[in-house]
This record gives sequence, structure tokens and C-alpha cells, in this order.
Amino acid sequence: MTAADSTERVLYRARSDFQDIVLAQEADGHINLTLDQVWQFRSQDEHVFHEVLADTPILMAADPARVLILGGGDGLALRNVLRYEEVREVTLCELDPLVIEMAQTVPALVELSEASLADPRVRLIIGDALEFIETRGPTYDVVICDFPAETRPELSRLFGPAFFRTLAGLTHAQTVVAVQVSQDPAGFWRICDSVEASFPWIHPMLAKLDVDGEDDDWADFVIASQAPKVAQREPAKGLRFLTRERVARLRIKNRSGDRFETLEYGLEPDFG
Repeated sequence: MTAADSTERVLYRARSDFQDIVLAQEADGHINLTLDQVWQFRSQDEHVFHEVLADTPILMAADPARVLILGGGDGLALRNVLRYEEVREVTLCELDPLVIEMAQTVPALVELSEASLADPRVRLIIGDALEFIETRGPTYDVVICDFPAETRPELSRLFGPAFFRTLAGLTHAQTVVAVQVSQDPAGFWRICDSVEASFPWIHPMLAKLDVDGEDDDWADFVIASQAPKVAQREPAKGLRFLTRERVARLRIKNRSGDRFETLEYGLEPDFG
């Protein structure tokens, strides 16, 4: 899906200094977000994406007390992080103030995000992620990079070796980093190489979706740290896709080639 069509009702539309933003409600009541006509999420399946991106590093972290989310201004990854009582504070750095405005004011998105941006544990920063991490502030136990996929040149700097080298300055030996990638295999492994240059242990992951009878939708991620990690706590109540056992089964096996292979391929999430 690349743009709202005639069967959808636009809930929010704006042109910011960075992108075109359209939040629309589909005929069946689900909502979807596009940025510059590129699909970002659909409410009927976003839980799969955000559980893998946000919950996996929380499950692996020794003590996920301090969390940094770069991007993610829709509040959905933040929603998942805040479900864990071990999390004491979250810093969210979002480039686009209009994305934040949308997430704070559109009732359908406030409901979907469980009003996460209003949580008192959250410190909200409006600014460039690279500039933020260059400030060399305190270290974090979990870092989640929830950027749009690398679909245009200006996004490339958020997925290159220099970015992750700088990000490493905000981490410690036990920090777990999660990166949303969503690229074909060649592009995915290139980004994994960038991450691995600063975080020697990586856990590449793929989640296949089955939406409206279609099974060709997928999202890929890389979880990284300075040392090997395994899931060591139970997922928060209410998760619909991710289990502690599934974390290992979503690992991508092949390091090259023109397709992904995982230990559990073609998963069908429970949308019940």
C-alpha cells in the first residue's frame, strides 16, 4: 500500500519539512500510516513488527531500565517498551514534530499506541537522531532504531558504519540494540555488516506476515550487542505474536544469496 485510496478516510494529512504524512482509516476500520507514500504500518499487523523490534531487545537485556528509541514517533514501539515494569525511563528522539503531533492528537492513533507518549516515564526529544547520539550523553540498556526503511539517500546515514560507531558511545557491554531494516537480502546484509563493525554479536531476524490472505509481506531486523544474548524474561502480557521461544526461531540462517532462510519461515500470526 503506497497511499490512501478512495475507500479510505484520511485522519491526518500534513506536509512537514521532511515528508508527506498521511494517516488513513480503511473501510474495515483499521488505520495505516504512509510517509512520502511509503507504507509504515497497518494496525491489523503492526503488532508483529513492533513485538519483534521492541520486545526482543527487552527480553534479552539484563536490566532494561533505561531505553532509547530513535525514530518511532508514532508511539507504537514505545507502547511495547512501556509494558515492562522493569523499564524506568525512556528517551524517544523523533525528527519530525508533525509525526509527534499526529500521535498525540489523532484519537485512533492515541488508542492504538495506548497513549504511550503521555507516559511520565517518557522524555521526548524533537531532533535529528545522529545529532542526538553525538552528544555523548548517558548510556542506555536498550536502544531501538525505528527509522523508515532506507528508501531515499538522506536515510542512508542512519544505517551506515559511522552511525553505529557513534551509537556505540551511548552503550555499555550489556546493551542490546535493535534495528528495523526491511531490505532485500543484499541490502540487509550490508546493514548488518555496518552494525556488526561496532556490535560484534548480531542476531538477524525475519518475521513473515499473513494479511488478508497474502503471505508475501515481511519485515527484517537485526538485534546486536557486544556479547551473545538470549531471551531471559517472559514477554509482557497481551503479546499476540512473539514468545520467548520464537525469538530463536525467527533467526535468519543464510548470510548471502537472494532470499532469506529462517529456522521458522512463513509464520502466520494469530490475529484472533
